[in-house]
Amino acid sequence: MENAKQKAIEEAYGEHWEKVKNFVDENGWVDFKLLFGETGNSRGISGLKLHTLDNYSPKYCYWKRPIELDGIEANNNWISIHSEEDLPKEDCECFLYFKDGSCYTDRFLCQYGQFTKHHWMHITHYQKINLPSKPIY
Repeated sequence: MENAKQKAIEEAYGEHWEKVKNFVDENGWVDFKLLFGETGNSRGISGLKLHTLDNYSPKYCYWKRPIELDGIEANNNWISIHSEEDLPKEDCECFLYFKDGSCYTDRFLCQYGQFTKHHWMHITHYQKINLPSKPIY
């Protein structure tokens, strides 16, 4: 069974997946020079907005991927919740993303266990909110 990250990469390439699937790395990057030859021209991939790897090394100048995949390395800082073990280990303010696509903020307090099994079963991801430092004066 494919994982969610792999599925997101396939969906981003859409109808072009069959062309690129043997050239895609684990974060959706494709070496277009390897795929399309010496020019690395991406005319064979029409309709996709591509982002070029921000590395001017000649080795990477032909690496591209759909812009929808920007941030995939860390899932845009969202932490997946598959079980109670995935919940925060410390008190924190966080964004909660629910199965229905809604997103809310809440305070997660470990000692009170306010996220019952019924509650967290409806949450797919969370992201800690980094609160600003307190004023010094």
